[in-house]
Amino acid sequence: MAKIAPTLIYIALLFVYFCPVKRPKGFNERRVKMKAYVDPNACGGTGLCVDTCPGVFELDDDGMSIVRVDEVPAELQQACREAVDNCPTDAITIKE
Repeated sequence: MAKIAPTLIYIALLFVYFCPVKRPKGFNERRVKMKAYVDPNACGGTGLCVDTCPGVFELDDDGMSIVRVDEVPAELQQACREAVDNCPTDAITIKE
């Protein structure tokens, strides 16, 4: 019986290591927290950020861009980066 236990452990480890396991989408992706900021003094109110990433940015009553969310969701992070790149006044910054 003493020789069977190490063999069973070895087989179990091989099974766990080599058998594919279906994992949820994004399971191994690193989750990066991102925050977006708009400098109200620099914002020109063009609305390009809202067009690029409406899930994060919106225009306030004065026509200036504001951030709608506390943390940028993972699925919107790339669009948020594009909004930063497209901003003609460089009013948007992100922190990751």
